[in-house]
Amino acid sequence: MNRWYENNLVLRIIALLLGIFIWLMVGDHSFPPFANPQDMVEIGGVQLQSRIDQDRQELLEQGDSKVNLVLSGPEQTLRRLPPTYRAFIDLRHLRMGYYQFASVQVEGLPAGVHFEAKPKRIRVFVDKKVEVEKPIQLELAGKAKSQLQKAAPTWEPKTAFLRGAQTKLRQIPFVRARLQLDQWQSPLTKEIPLQLTGNHDAIQHATLIDQTTSVTIPAGWVEKEVPIQPVIEQSPAPPYLVSSIQVTPSRLRLFGRKEELDLMTQLSLPLDLSKLTSDQMLATKVTVPSSLLSLDSTDVKVQVKLQHQTTNEPQP
Repeated sequence: MNRWYENNLVLRIIALLLGIFIWLMVGDHSFPPFANPQDMVEIGGVQLQSRIDQDRQELLEQGDSKVNLVLSGPEQTLRRLPPTYRAFIDLRHLRMGYYQFASVQVEGLPAGVHFEAKPKRIRVFVDKKVEVEKPIQLELAGKAKSQLQKAAPTWEPKTAFLRGAQTKLRQIPFVRARLQLDQWQSPLTKEIPLQLTGNHDAIQHATLIDQTTSVTIPAGWVEKEVPIQPVIEQSPAPPYLVSSIQVTPSRLRLFGRKEELDLMTQLSLPLDLSKLTSDQMLATKVTVPSSLLSLDSTDVKVQVKLQHQTTNEPQP
């Protein structure tokens, strides 16, 4: 044992070990535990999904459709990030009919990866889906529009059911059925497709449950061409006589119930010629019974030609 102490090499080793021990005791030289290196990455323009109850809810407004995601986690994991993660807002438990904020959530991230969304919350308006009844309004069009209006077609049903966002359906006053006929037909029953009316935004959030209405044109309405007959109520003062009268146009097309038109053979045009002293072209109107409809303009022109009255003087 004493020989060890006498050995110079042994003493040096002991001194070295003693120095290391004292150095460790005096200073804080603890070694950190092993850890994976951490990293952070920001992904911009991530599409934001909105999850709603399709049967009960309608999403009317959403503040942002995309968000930025700041992801943190192990460097190797972030480098191999799968594309299956999704950012979304869950609206299924929100109150309907109010502006609210929904928190952004992310699913599908690998274990150990954390996220922060920018923005964290999204302003939304979720409305209640309802079913309402609206009146159907018949719109007439085409060359036979005037006949259609006179014949007063009927339609059934007179109301239609719509489904959509409650606040938007209030902006739809009625549903339109458009009947277009270029040639008169009677009787006629036709299925007419329904059309939504109102502003474009309201229509985008409404769906027609009823698609058509049945329009019926009643029988007994016909069209007939009737001549215009001038009737002189006041003749020209002497020495003038009426030589000829020509009315242009000479006939009018009338529309009405068949039983009434069958009795009509002419349209009388009363004329007062008491102030005429020469040939003249007069402008006047033909009077049509209120129960009938003129398919032509009732404005007519009357060409009146006069002649001098001759007297037979006695021979000398």
